[in-house]
Amino acid sequence: MTHRRMICLLLALAACAALAGCGFSVSCDNSTPAQELVSEVYDSKLKDALVDENGVCRFDTLDELAEHFKLECARAPQEYRQSYEPYAVLLFDDGSRAFVFFDPDSFEIVKCLVVDKFTEHDAMAEKLDELQKSNAAFDEWRALDKYNTGMSTASKMHGHCVAVSDGVLAVVLGNGNNPQVKMTDFMSDEDLFGTSLPDDRIACDLYTVWPLLPIDKDFNN
Repeated sequence: MTHRRMICLLLALAACAALAGCGFSVSCDNSTPAQELVSEVYDSKLKDALVDENGVCRFDTLDELAEHFKLECARAPQEYRQSYEPYAVLLFDDGSRAFVFFDPDSFEIVKCLVVDKFTEHDAMAEKLDELQKSNAAFDEWRALDKYNTGMSTASKMHGHCVAVSDGVLAVVLGNGNNPQVKMTDFMSDEDLFGTSLPDDRIACDLYTVWPLLPIDKDFNN
């Protein structure tokens, strides 16, 4: 184990220990399928109770969320890289999943994705080409937000970290009502959870990637 990996692992363990003491008990597990960790699969109608019409989580902290949903599956991808954010997984009876990203120190919820499936990056790249060729409006590009597992860090351009079944496809859009694609960069899960990618490719001045563990994108697992 490399020195950096050891540091990230210790930070992840510390976050899990703190999580267990923040008003509810749940331990981080990066290797067990969510179906084996959760005791309750929620009615799909409850997705509206989790996020609003814009996909924004209706709860501010994990404590608030835990009053309405059982938090039985938590992941700590920062075991692999310190900049990654931990998240909780909720399952729904229509096969979809919610991924609730949270700050490991304050337990404030920073993002919530509700996804019914992930496509491969080639198919997503084709979708991007279609949007580009049709001179799509910004609101049409916002359809990518449901897969945006990361955050934009630029003020003059929009960075999207689009989760796909085999990794993350970073997409940078320009400003305007009909933004143009300025850059794309595909990062495989193997690279994201390995040691080959430099830090400035994952957390740069345009975006920061918060990847989902591969085990959580395989809905048949």
